[in-house]
Amino acid sequence: MWLSIVKKTWNKYFLNRKAILMIDKGLGHIATIKQHSYKTLDAVRGTKENPLEIFLLLMLDRLHNNSKALELLLNDYIKHPTHDFSIGILLRSALLDTIISINLFHVIEENNGKAENEIREQLDANAEQYLSDGFRHIIGNVDGDLGKGFISGDEAKDFYNGLVAKYPNFFEEYQYDGSKPKVRHGKVQQGTLNETIKSSPTLKNLSGIVNTYEFYSKYDHFTLIHYEMIRQDRKIREARITASIEHLVFHSMILHTLIREVYPGDFFIEQSNWIAGYAEQKIISERTGK
Repeated sequence: MWLSIVKKTWNKYFLNRKAILMIDKGLGHIATIKQHSYKTLDAVRGTKENPLEIFLLLMLDRLHNNSKALELLLNDYIKHPTHDFSIGILLRSALLDTIISINLFHVIEENNGKAENEIREQLDANAEQYLSDGFRHIIGNVDGDLGKGFISGDEAKDFYNGLVAKYPNFFEEYQYDGSKPKVRHGKVQQGTLNETIKSSPTLKNLSGIVNTYEFYSKYDHFTLIHYEMIRQDRKIREARITASIEHLVFHSMILHTLIREVYPGDFFIEQSNWIAGYAEQKIISERTGK
């Protein structure tokens, strides 16, 4: 069930993609994502302790918030096409989230045929790794500030003890002695995320998302290349924006496919079926003529 819903939908689309979409198409998709994701978020809000539940809630919350910001910019885009710069930075963040959700879904593909509880264990472990990646960075920042004398040893110790006390499951066994804690999971490598999509027989149909993400990554960094990119032909930029937003529809579909398995009830099944149907009707059928 988990695998077939998404594979059936994205294969039909990404193997037959044609034509350039107008910006208002993208705006319609964004408005739909915003409204649809809000309904799901409203039904699942609250404290979550399971890694997969936390992952899905945070991902959907980020998608919803990103959609609200994109909607504001897209509504004003016709008058102010220079909004492409801000839109690109927002899309970079959203596309990276999409790449991560695709990789999480790949866990299901890799373990297809195994028992549901085994698949769930793998999903939990991978979700925990993604969630813990930021801890490594903030610990490094605190350690660096300590070494430069920006904070005291006591301040660093208090921070480390408090961090592990709040998120104990993400760290190796800790003595609460103020020492630098060790994150349980290895670092998430962007190259590995990208390669998973490009090398998978099923996921390689989505490899265009990696190229688009890497394109918008240049928006986020000050270089001469960035100057050239934001001055491409307007039609090309609009086509890229709309194609990126289509990826976000599939991102929402993947999240809801997982959510329906985590949260019991007809509502979540209906939400999952609805966004899959929307992708089928509004994106796939219109682009392929089927």
